[in-house]
Amino acid sequence: MANLIKTHDTLVACLTDEVLDSGRPAGGVFAIPLLHLYKNDFTPDVNTVISDLVEADYTGYAAQTIVWATPVVWDPPDARALGAPLIFVNVDILMSQNVYGWYLTRGVAPGDLLGVGRFDGAPLTLLPAGSLPLFPELLLRNF
Repeated sequence: MANLIKTHDTLVACLTDEVLDSGRPAGGVFAIPLLHLYKNDFTPDVNTVISDLVEADYTGYAAQTIVWATPVVWDPPDARALGAPLIFVNVDILMSQNVYGWYLTRGVAPGDLLGVGRFDGAPLTLLPAGSLPLFPELLLRNF
């Protein structure tokens, strides 16, 4: 059996071409991702499906598109792409909402669940006129 030797450049190329490539008709897997917040007290696992999650619905809420920077070698031998910071804002001046985590869908097919996570210390409370900044990161590990 042959071993595949992955170089730093190979990982960056993989992240760029296969994962983020928006130049393809359907894009890469994470080319047009939408980041959502969920409001139900749920701890995701490998069997999580999108119907397990109840999307946040506070005033002013909308899922947000992640815009990825060019992938780079990070802490060799890994490759990483950072997304532009996202800020979820509750524009209601009276009502707050608890959110327990985030989930990522593919923008060209919103039913495709790409990833999900629970916030440390969940729930996080979006107070009236409050905001929640998130800093997306996609890491490709070389094991």
